[in-house]
Amino acid sequence: VGINVRCGSFSYAEIPKRYASILGVTGTLETLCDAEKDLLESAYGIKCQTMMPSAYPTKQRVEFTDDKGDVQICTKSNHLDTIAMEVELRFQQGDCAVLVFFETYKELQAFYNMPRMSHHKKTMRIMCEATSADDKASIVQTAPTAGKITLLTREFGRGTDFKCYDTTVKKNGGVHVIQTFVSDSISEQTQIMGRTARQGDPGSFSFVVPDTYLERYGFKPGEIAPHTPNVYALIDKKRRTYYEREFP
Repeated sequence: VGINVRCGSFSYAEIPKRYASILGVTGTLETLCDAEKDLLESAYGIKCQTMMPSAYPTKQRVEFTDDKGDVQICTKSNHLDTIAMEVELRFQQGDCAVLVFFETYKELQAFYNMPRMSHHKKTMRIMCEATSADDKASIVQTAPTAGKITLLTREFGRGTDFKCYDTTVKKNGGVHVIQTFVSDSISEQTQIMGRTARQGDPGSFSFVVPDTYLERYGFKPGEIAPHTPNVYALIDKKRRTYYEREFP
């Protein structure tokens, strides 16, 4: 028998301030907005930055473009169906492995339970905060193999190394990543994109986003149609403005 007493708070952001010297390594330094760079200097005293090229060969990730259908804008009602079509399309192009990142576990679960995806249940695995450490290790190891569909929450878009050893997957273009929401921070998107094309391997990336999600950036309902020219550039411009305005 016991009683839990909440008697304090803990912030990871405060830990670096307890050290005399702060060093850090990140793959998204170039994507930081001006407000984030100012915060690194003013709050943490990080004034020196060094950019170094990767030790691995040039990335072979296929750059996503509007004209190839890599950026899909859909209605909220058919969002899950559009994601399913995108997954099926990738498998029509050859044996591959697909990682699908969702903003929330609720959305992930709704997709997993779709009748349309029932015949994929044997090849689908879920990784979320509640997944045990042993299961996480197993999923990370098997996700980049041919025929696998892995559903993940956004937390695993950073720091999870899906290294592909499957020659069939590599031959068919590598691991494909689908992001089902727009990241307010470009650094988060860069990290999610980085789950494919690891260490010089090939890979690809695409967006499937509901139009209602874009209203937070100032778009009016129906303003973004599925085939709007330069749709990603338009979204990216307004998203960056929104993030810098909302950055605490």
